[in-house]
Amino acid sequence: MAFFDRAFDDLTEGDIEGLVIAQAIEDSTIEFKREVEIDSAGRVRDGSRNDVARELVAFANADGGTLIIGIEESEDDPKRAKSIKPVLNCHDVAERLRRAVFEIIEPKLPMLHSRAIDAGDDGGGVIVFSVPHSRRAPHRVESLRDCFRRFGNESRKMTMREIQELTLSVATGAEKLEKRFLELDNNFATMMPRLQARMRSDPNNQAHFCDLRFSAIPLNALWLGRVVGRGELKSLMPTISYDIFQRRETINYPWGREPRAGSPIVRGERRLMVGSSLTLFDEIHCDGSVTIAAIHLSDRLFFGWILSQVSALLSTIDNLRSVAGAPDTEYAIQLNIQTNGQRLKLTGDQDDEYRFTSGPQKFPTYSYGTRGERAMLVNEIAQDIVHSLGSKVELELNAEIQD
Repeated sequence: MAFFDRAFDDLTEGDIEGLVIAQAIEDSTIEFKREVEIDSAGRVRDGSRNDVARELVAFANADGGTLIIGIEESEDDPKRAKSIKPVLNCHDVAERLRRAVFEIIEPKLPMLHSRAIDAGDDGGGVIVFSVPHSRRAPHRVESLRDCFRRFGNESRKMTMREIQELTLSVATGAEKLEKRFLELDNNFATMMPRLQARMRSDPNNQAHFCDLRFSAIPLNALWLGRVVGRGELKSLMPTISYDIFQRRETINYPWGREPRAGSPIVRGERRLMVGSSLTLFDEIHCDGSVTIAAIHLSDRLFFGWILSQVSALLSTIDNLRSVAGAPDTEYAIQLNIQTNGQRLKLTGDQDDEYRFTSGPQKFPTYSYGTRGERAMLVNEIAQDIVHSLGSKVELELNAEIQD
């Protein structure tokens, strides 16, 4: 359906009305509910909370799906979208419901999109939840003590055998994901000696070495076809603005200023800019996989450079998803940092500096869903980097990326 062709953050009242006009049928990826029950204190009643959690867990344990609250259903089998029945105070209820549901699902969902969409003139609207297939499945609803999975237009309790099979399937998927990350790492490793040799051929550069590298892989099938020579897949040069130490910083160096020359690789394209003290490397593959790396030969790095690299990664992912016609495909992201002990300055004029530990450093695997999660993910990655340096600084960057 056309409903699923739009990015989650771009959904409007018109999209919801379209479901009703088309009399959309509940199926393996979409479920309608008329209302949320709220008690006299404004809390979501346990019954409604459990019902919503069950549907979201069922989607996460299957192929993902969308739950829309504020749609009255027909009496057909399977049921159809009959009319919009706006949920009052939908934005407040959506936030309360999200918090209530999130707490009773275990393990926690790595990706859960939710938002309220105004519908009507009285402040009411619909609440939309979307969850992809989870790489942490099987999930269960703690308060119900059961796992559920979507089968056709129903969410059913899973048997022990189904739980065991899903556990094995997810483990196999995780192995495939790690194998693909390793392939991307190896692609870069084969280039590293030549890049370092070219950089160190300049006698004026410094001997310090730092490799900052992000790899990203779509968790659902995504196909770009031919990559080489396609203008819509060119290297992006975004700008990122963020708050730090009560001031607003804006930066596009180096990823927003240095052009990279492209060359074909097997089923993809590699772009390079090799300088005496800085090399930029980005690689795009036809399956949507991405590597973005910066090699610095310098004794000092700046936080803004890393955030500029993060912005280039997220802008590239969003562009690939748009070109592939899959705007909300979830990506897994890995960050690798290898240094020989460089200092990192959080701002250009701050006296305090932090020093990286010499050698490779690994970080958690991150999830990136919709564009609306950009600021949250930038802050999460930035905070992990600062904590890895032994700093107690707590960040609230409020980042904005200009593509």
